[in-house]
This record gives sequence, structure tokens and C-alpha cells, in this order.
Amino acid sequence: MSTSVRHLSVQTILTVVVLAATHSALRADEQLDQVKKLNAIALQKLESEYRDVLKQAYEVGKKEPAKAAEILREFLPRIEASQILSETRRKQMLGALLSRIEDNDLAAKRGARQQTEDAERELRKNERFADQQRTEQDASDQQRLLARIRELKAQGRYKEAAELADQLARNHGTTPASSAAYRGATIAEQIAEAKKLRQERGNRYLGTLRDVDRAAMLPIGDIEFPDARKWQELTKRRKAQENPLSEKEKALLRALNTPVTTSFKNQSFKETLEYLQKLTGQNIIITKETMELAQITYETEVSATVRGSTARTLLRKIAGELGLTFVIKDESIQLLTPLQARDLTTTRVYYLGDIAGLVDIRLPPIFNQAIVAQTVANIVDMIQSIEPSSWRINGGVGTIAVQPGTLSLIIKQSAEMHYVLSGALK
Repeated sequence: MSTSVRHLSVQTILTVVVLAATHSALRADEQLDQVKKLNAIALQKLESEYRDVLKQAYEVGKKEPAKAAEILREFLPRIEASQILSETRRKQMLGALLSRIEDNDLAAKRGARQQTEDAERELRKNERFADQQRTEQDASDQQRLLARIRELKAQGRYKEAAELADQLARNHGTTPASSAAYRGATIAEQIAEAKKLRQERGNRYLGTLRDVDRAAMLPIGDIEFPDARKWQELTKRRKAQENPLSEKEKALLRALNTPVTTSFKNQSFKETLEYLQKLTGQNIIITKETMELAQITYETEVSATVRGSTARTLLRKIAGELGLTFVIKDESIQLLTPLQARDLTTTRVYYLGDIAGLVDIRLPPIFNQAIVAQTVANIVDMIQSIEPSSWRINGGVGTIAVQPGTLSLIIKQSAEMHYVLSGALK
């Protein structure tokens, strides 16, 4: 290859290199221009969003400054994180946002304080109105009570008037009107009570003289009963207070009186129940809960022997061996634990006026009262001798109380015991 050719080739290569470098520089400038254009667009968009946020916060802040402050706070990170803002512009934007946030926070605090003050003023206004209403109602109530007190005094019901006057003083405080009403009613009551006492003293004195005269009279026969009408009235009162058992309950109790003579040993509880149900013709109920409390099963063994006795005695003996008892409830025989049975007693009233009310007219009243009291005590002892273990004084659940004013017994016992007593007290 000649020297001229080699020189030409090197020159050509240098020319190509220079042209390539020139082209690369031109492309870099174009890319830089493109980036600048994109940054300018992003900057315009950020500035637009910034103005929109300021406008939105301004509109919202008119009614809800707290919400406006929150809108501005949410936009702060956008300004802080932006890479296209100049440092000077960033500081301007941040300063404006923080200033607006502070203004809205202050406005929110003022608004909250204003709301609190308005609420307090409204509350005080309502309280004043309520006080006024109470005062007016109190005055109306006082006038009504005073009018009623005057009415009761006019009717001679001085005790009620005094009680109402006392109520007036307690409910409405001591006022001249309430004090005068109370004093007037009390004095009138005392005068009326004194008259009543004098009248009662005279009546009792005359009654005592009549009793003395009557006691001096000989009886017509060995025993002298009250007149027939009074006796019938006493019997009618007693029957009216009775609480009869239902026909089904009576049938159950009669079934328990079925005669029985039997003996069995180590027989299962299930077989024993079946035997008793067949004997009485009645269902005998025991729940799973009761069996769990008594710690027994249908396979638990039972032994019992009775001769010339009743199904009641046999059932009680079997139940006692298993730590159970039985009651008549919901017109059925139910096996329960003693604790369960304690909650199933019923209370009934038995009138004794025609049983314990007989008196000897030849004796003074105080002696007759003692005789009646002794008779009632004997009746109570007789009742508690029936199934002694069923009464609370002997560890049972039954109770009995005397009501002297009506000559009645209030008895809390099982349905079975009430059935027995309904016959014993007739």
C-alpha cells in the first residue's frame, strides 16, 4: 500500500470519529432539553396543585378551620419531598402553608371555645327555665295540698290532714303556710283523738259492766255456744280462706295411701321405680339433674322392707336411703333432693275462728283470751306432730305462724302436708 493511501485512511477514520462525537453531543443536548421541559411541566403542575390546595383550604376554613388545617398538613410532604423546586421557592411555599395552618388552628380553637361558651350559656338558660318551672310546680303543689288539708279538716278527718301537712313540710320545706297547716291539723287531730278516747272509755266501761252481769248468769246447759248465725259466719270465713287441692293432687295423695307389704334387697333403682309406679298407678318423675346431685344412677341398688304399711311409707323409705325426698308438684309425684324440695313449698292460710274461738261467757275477757291462746298453741303442737321431721324446728322446711287478729294459721309446707291438714282442720 502506498504512503498516500495510508494517509487517506487515517484521515478518513479521524473524520468519522469527529462526526460521531459531534452527533453524540447533539443527542445529549436534546436529552437535557427534554428533561428541562419535563421538569417545567411538573413544576407547573405542582404550582397549580399548590394554588388549588390554598383555595380549597380557604373555602373549607370558613366553616371548618380544623379540617382546612388538616388539608394543608397533608400537602406539606409534597413540597418537602419535591426535587424540582428551587430552595427559595420551597421555603416560600412551606412558609405560606405553615402560616395558613397556624391561622386555621387558632380559628379552630376559637370556634371550639365559642361552641363551649354557647353550650354553657344554653345550659344555664335551660337550668333557669327548669328552676322556674319547678318553682311554679312547687307553688301549685303546695296550693293543692293546702286545699286538700282544708277539705280533710272540714270532713273531720284530722289524722289524714295532719299526715298531709307533715308531707307538705317534708316535700316543700317549712314555710309559714305549711307550718300553720301542720299546727292546725295536729291540734284538730289531738282534739278528735281525745273525744274518741273519752267515748271509747265510756263504751268499754259499759261493756265491762255488761260482762260482769253476764258472768253472773248461770248457763242454760252444760255448754253454751254462740248463736247459730255467728257460728255459721265463722265457718263460712274459714272455708273462704281455704286453698283446696286439685282433684288430680287428691288422687295422687290417695294413691300414696295404697296398702303394701313387700321386701326386696339390692334391687336396682329403675326396677324399684317401676314397681312403685305399677303399685300406685302414678308416674314418679326424677330428673337427670337430681340424680347427678344425689350421685345415683338407675343401676344404684336399693333395699327396703315394709309390712302392712302404705306406698307413701315405702316411697319415703326408698327416697331416704338414696338421699332424696318426694313432693307433689304440677299434679305429679317428683323425687328431689332436700335442697331442691325446700324451694317447692306452698303457703296456705287456715282459719281457726270456729275451732279456737269458743269462750266461757262466765269468765272475764282476759281469761277467755288466755284460753283461746292456749287452744291455738295446742293446735300448732298437734300439727307439728304430723311428720315432725318436715318442720323447720326439726330440720325440715315447713313453717307455721299464728295471726292473732284473724285467728288464722299461715302454714308453709308441701302439697302432701296441706292435704293432710285440710282434713285435720275441718
